[in-house]
Amino acid sequence: MATDTHGEVDPRIERTRRVVLDATADLIAEQGYDNTTIEGVSERCGVARSTIYRHWAGKKELVIDAVKNRLTIDPEIDSGSVEGDIKQFLCELVAWFADDDVVMIALSMLSASHRDPAMAQLHGNATRARRDHLVRLIRRGVARGELPADLDAEEAVCDLAGAIFYKKIVLHEEIPSDYVEQRTEHWLHQVGWRPPVAR
Repeated sequence: MATDTHGEVDPRIERTRRVVLDATADLIAEQGYDNTTIEGVSERCGVARSTIYRHWAGKKELVIDAVKNRLTIDPEIDSGSVEGDIKQFLCELVAWFADDDVVMIALSMLSASHRDPAMAQLHGNATRARRDHLVRLIRRGVARGELPADLDAEEAVCDLAGAIFYKKIVLHEEIPSDYVEQRTEHWLHQVGWRPPVAR
């Protein structure tokens, strides 16, 4: 990547990269990973194929950067209680699922991951990052004494996030505005939640 005399990245190159990455992500959302090509990206964004190949070795490398650029992970949550943490996390997850382009990109990468090891690694890393965030929140609740010491945090993720995924992706249902609060409180009651003691 070209830099100026002070070692900073040339802003024109950064703009070009952003345009190419956005065009790539848009095409994946519209027509899937398999149908996205360097030629198609070039036509969509108006950047020459030769320029694209100067920055990325091929389609896989370009797609990996484009997906990472589009499927961002929310900042770490710490509301002071596991109840607040879970509700905030699930609200952000619902908002993530409300973005149709993001959902289509994620589903396309899921499909490609069954055929392509590079895409399997990309999908696994993206999924793991979001899952691990919720795992940390739940384990912190255990450490605070709000949740049982023997609670399986990995299974808890399936119970909480899995329910939203199933409703939105499998059943194609909209998530009601009060669903997160109801789902969180029901789960906390099931596992034996102990509210934090006021100080």
